[in-house]
Amino acid sequence: MDIRTVRERLGEPAEQTKQAGVPGHVHATLDRRLHDLLDHDPGTRDGSDPEDLHQMRVAVRRMRSVLGENKASLDPEWTDELRAELGSLGRALGPVRDLDVLIERFRAHIAELPEPDRRPARALVTRLSRRRGSARRRMLAALDAPSYPALLARLVDTVNTGVPVRQEKKTKPAKAVTAKDVLIRPHRKLRRAVDALGPESADEDLHALRIKVKKLRYGTEMIRATAGKPAKRAVRAAAELQDILGEHQDACVAEEEIRAFLPNADPAAAFAVGRIAEREEAGRRAARDAWHPAWLKLDEATRVLLR
Repeated sequence: MDIRTVRERLGEPAEQTKQAGVPGHVHATLDRRLHDLLDHDPGTRDGSDPEDLHQMRVAVRRMRSVLGENKASLDPEWTDELRAELGSLGRALGPVRDLDVLIERFRAHIAELPEPDRRPARALVTRLSRRRGSARRRMLAALDAPSYPALLARLVDTVNTGVPVRQEKKTKPAKAVTAKDVLIRPHRKLRRAVDALGPESADEDLHALRIKVKKLRYGTEMIRATAGKPAKRAVRAAAELQDILGEHQDACVAEEEIRAFLPNADPAAAFAVGRIAEREEAGRRAARDAWHPAWLKLDEATRVLLR
């Protein structure tokens, strides 16, 4: 099934309503994100604008997240299979996107270096660009494989016929979804993770925290159309915290790449890239100082929704 055929089988994205139960909200999210995926598929293949790949990957992640967070209301076998297929697609997209972020990040640093340091520092970008070329070939092979159109067909069928629910829940009338239905579980998990952190927590723990923030944000976005301004404020607070933790993670990854680059670098490149490492370390520390105040804002905004 090609993109044109998929679009011909789809209508406009479904709108959320206050009366829709959890399956209805999951359905609306899958519908909207499938449209996003299709919108950015051509640009991802073309490769001229990295934003297309970014948005396609986000669409896949949000579909997986909404399925995972609401599995209790859905057919478990169907949910696990679809999440596995989306996960496979996400793993094909991820390496190229991650390298796009690193390359853009290093290019921005290099542009701010003194002129004598710029040319030797570009050896780091050249190294990453070669890896990106290989990752992109693997990504395109995945998009051309039979599994991808099969996934699209499954998503189209879901959007057109509805989300399969658990057998025992089919006889129960759908009740309107409240913020507690969607947010209480991811908010509790996030709060517990925050409480477990100390002032010098491992970088990996902050990365895990970011993933929990994403899940809370995605859940809040699922009800934003029906929950009004409080949900919008919570989404903004989650996005702020996610950006801070994302900056921390990007700095950590950048530092790892620099460490891997240095042993084989010539002295001029090592000196120039060392300057970039200093910038990354400063950014990492700034993010560590900023994340907890941002969490307090998110916690307060979410509690308003849960009252």
